[in-house]
Amino acid sequence: MNDDLNQQVLQELKKLRRLVQIGVCACILIFAFSVVMSTSRKLSQADSWTSVRAALDQGDYDKASDITQRLIVKQPNDYDGYTYLCYIALATGDLKSAETNYARAYALLPSEDNEKMLNAVRLRGKNENWKLLSNPKP
Repeated sequence: MNDDLNQQVLQELKKLRRLVQIGVCACILIFAFSVVMSTSRKLSQADSWTSVRAALDQGDYDKASDITQRLIVKQPNDYDGYTYLCYIALATGDLKSAETNYARAYALLPSEDNEKMLNAVRLRGKNENWKLLSNPKP
């Protein structure tokens, strides 16, 4: 009888030990998951439309363009990204890129405002080409 009781106690202790092991593993996984999530949040906060605007306000067009490109990879159907790229291209004098990006923004959101901006960029590009043709450098 004493042996049976000892075996039963042993079985109960083994079950308890197994439950504790599972609990410890679960705690470790939850902790690791929270660390990964907090790290990814910090990275995603670095790439935001606010950081693009801040870079533009500082005149750092390269940084603004890099952040915008990364955001477009994450959100390829967000027309705002292409609008920002157009603004950056206009600020740096790249009319071809400005037209390409406004065309993409207009394709994603065919609004009257986007159409007007696209046409204005195209007109500016034609005017720039006309100036180059009418005033050749010696």
